[in-house]
Formats: sequence, structure tokens, C-alpha cells
Amino acid sequence: MPYRTLFLGTDPTIPPALVIPQQFRIDVSTASDAEVLQAAAALIHAYLDSLRFSTDENNQYSGSPYDVFLQKNALPPAPGESNLGYARRLLGLISGLANPAFVTPADAPPSASNGKPEFQLQKGQRFVFGTSELQGLKVFFAQSDVAAAHTGNCISCHTPPNFTDFQFHNNGASQIEYDGLFGQGQFAALTIPDLDTRNANFDDYLPPSLNHPNANSRFRSPASLVNPGYTDLGTWNIVGNPDIPDAQANLQQILCGEFNLTGPDCTSDAILPLVIAYFKTPTLRDLGQSPPYLHNGSLATIEDVVNFYIGSSQLAQASALRDGSPELSDISLDQSDVEPLAAFLRALNEDYD
Repeated sequence: MPYRTLFLGTDPTIPPALVIPQQFRIDVSTASDAEVLQAAAALIHAYLDSLRFSTDENNQYSGSPYDVFLQKNALPPAPGESNLGYARRLLGLISGLANPAFVTPADAPPSASNGKPEFQLQKGQRFVFGTSELQGLKVFFAQSDVAAAHTGNCISCHTPPNFTDFQFHNNGASQIEYDGLFGQGQFAALTIPDLDTRNANFDDYLPPSLNHPNANSRFRSPASLVNPGYTDLGTWNIVGNPDIPDAQANLQQILCGEFNLTGPDCTSDAILPLVIAYFKTPTLRDLGQSPPYLHNGSLATIEDVVNFYIGSSQLAQASALRDGSPELSDISLDQSDVEPLAAFLRALNEDYD
């Protein structure tokens, strides 16, 4: 249907699920461009607002089987405890549970899955947290300096309770995508300019902007046999980009903290070569509602993602991953970890109200 029909909201042939509530309706034929833009923005805001995760009266997450498991076993964070500190302590507490109280469909709170044994949004998934999910949790939380077997080291970047550190990392996705098309080692062989060269040749290297509408997005494109040399370097496109001035101060603060750059060493010039193929860490909550996975949408299932990290961590350990995040080298997974890790990650799903 034309958007003008949907925005007006009066046509009797509009499917019931698509009837826009009265407060969001607008007559596009008489509205100004600014009013149409505001109406679209209001709808997008309403949608994003509906994606909030369920929390209890103490502002603790409460809508997933994982959250209910923590509640049933009385495992809340301590006052003032850091997220990473809690995650490390939590693994010890869970490992010490002689008889963990598992989660069954009867434990599903009304806000989590409408009081029903199965999720409404993840068809076929039951509201449970059992032995397989617990095994996956232990692998997910496990950390080791020498990469002992069944060590996910996942909490280094996907730190609970948000399951993200809100920082930036290179997990190898761009390199694996590029080398998959052009051959092993080709991503490492790409010539990537320094800050001055890049900014002096904006159209050759950076994404289009109002000031540079003809820029070619060489390093913000999916790898393609049609365009050798094109790939997605993520955050590299933003750091020190003169056409995105408002983002620089906050981005620089985050990245200098991540790379331990202080004082006069904290500059865009210093940061740029460190953030090749870096992307912001996503939350792992509600993965069941967000396939395909990775920034390039290259993986169809959660199991595919776990297998991806088996491969990318091995590349990192062999020093064969260009600018790979150091956290990858502390991962040690094998095929026996795939199923329990996937079960645990699905236990982070919830149904929205």
C-alpha cells in the first residue's frame, strides 16, 4: 500500500496489524515535508521503544530464561560491582551450585512469554534453562590466560548483564569475507592509507557525504568479485573523518581508553591504524529475533556464529588476523562446545510485551 494510505489510517482494506494508531496518523496530501518526516520519526521511535528488555522493580533484567535462572538461584550482582567483576564472580558461584534450580516453562513470567510455555517470537523454543544451557554458560563465561579447552572468553566483549561492552572490536569478519573471495592473505595485503592520505583523497577512500557526494565507499562496502580492493573497515571510516565532526570527541575518548592511549598520544592519527575492521560490539540478548548475524549478515544461525569464532580465534592465535582484537587469542573452542553455547545464547531470548 502507498505510505500515504497507511499514514491516513482510514482505508478499510488496511490489514488490522498495519492500522496506525490515531496519534501517529497524518494526511500526507496536506502535510509539509517537515511534518511527514516527523511522523515517520515518531513511528520509528515507537518501534525502538518497544524493543526495551524486560526489567523488574530493581531494574534487573527479568524476561529471559537466563535471567529467571539467576533469580531462582539467588545470584544478583553486589552493590557497586562492575559488570565484568560480577561476570567473573558469577561463574564461580554457579560452578559451586551443588543442585542448581533449573528453569521450566512454569517459571515463565507473564511479561517474558505471555505466561505460555513457548516463546511467541521464537517459534518452537520453550522457556527453559537446563543442563545444556548451564554447560554453555560455563563455556561462555570461562576465561584463561593460556586458552584452556572449552574457554569462550566471551564475557571480555559481551559482558553481562547487557552482553556488550559498548566498545569496538575486530572479530575477523571482514578479513574472512574478503579472503573467502580472493584467497588467503589478500586482506592482509590490502594497502590502507594513513589519516593524511585518506582525508586528502576523500572520494577515493571514504563513504559519500554532503560535502563529498561522489565518494566511492571503497572501505565501507561488502567484499565483491566485481570490485577487488573494496571491503568494510567499519570504524576506520569514522575516526578522523572531517565530514563527521560531531562524533569525534566521544569516539576518540572510547577508543583511546580501549587502546590505552593518553594525553598527546590520544589522536586520530594514532587511533586510525589500530581500528581496521573494528565494529561496535552488539548485545547478544534476543539473538533469535535478529538473524542473519555479524555486521555483514553472512551467517544464518547461532551455530554458524560459534563455528565462525572457532575459526577466527585460530587465525588470531596463528598471528594471521590483521588487526584482530587480542581477546580472540584467548578463545579455545571445539565442536563439542557449539551445541551448549547455542543453547545458552538462545536462553537470552525473551518475548516483548
